[in-house]
Amino acid sequence: MSDLLDAPGVQLSIHNLLELMLQISDNIATDILFEIAGGAEEITGRMVEVGADGIRVDRTTWALIANWLGRDDVTVENRIYPDEYRALLETELANGYAGSDNVAFNADPQDTATPLAMARLLRKIWDQEILSEKSSSLLIDIMYRCQTGEARLKGALPPGTQVAHKTGTIGETTNDVGIIDLPDGAGHVITVVYIKESKLPDNPAMEPVIANIARAIHDYFTFNRG
Repeated sequence: MSDLLDAPGVQLSIHNLLELMLQISDNIATDILFEIAGGAEEITGRMVEVGADGIRVDRTTWALIANWLGRDDVTVENRIYPDEYRALLETELANGYAGSDNVAFNADPQDTATPLAMARLLRKIWDQEILSEKSSSLLIDIMYRCQTGEARLKGALPPGTQVAHKTGTIGETTNDVGIIDLPDGAGHVITVVYIKESKLPDNPAMEPVIANIARAIHDYFTFNRG
């Protein structure tokens, strides 16, 4: 858990957990919210209800990362102890483990989302169609304060451009999704970029691709307002 909310005796609210999950991609906060929301079936079912049925949520981040590291026996129900998990992570990464080597994981449809479904979800949140005005505004406000992925959607935009976004990274999969503010009241544009199984060598090499796509979208809608 992050030191953002590390005061002695602190009791985290759902708001606190959302801040940690969306601002800094805190995996523990994400997994706690996964449980509070009712787990995989409930969350994926909710996505279908709101019209974002291309989004699947199947595992905790704990299980997802363990599976990526080759521990296929780890599931939401069949967990491993924290010490074992840390040892697995440290050993595999120290040995130069590359997620691209895990062909089965990369082909697994679990925990995936189509760009269209993600764009629909973002639009519905922005338009306050699936949450109250207060909850929608809270989510968007936290996403505007996201601290990860500065070189992704935001990387090539004009200085000061505001972006409400959320990154995603595992192995060589490099993502960023969000809502870009256009200048001079021109509106907002939803942008969803996923990079998977790229020939580029690593995540940092993929980030400028995301940045350039976002800049092209920003400029197109800025200068073509008709």
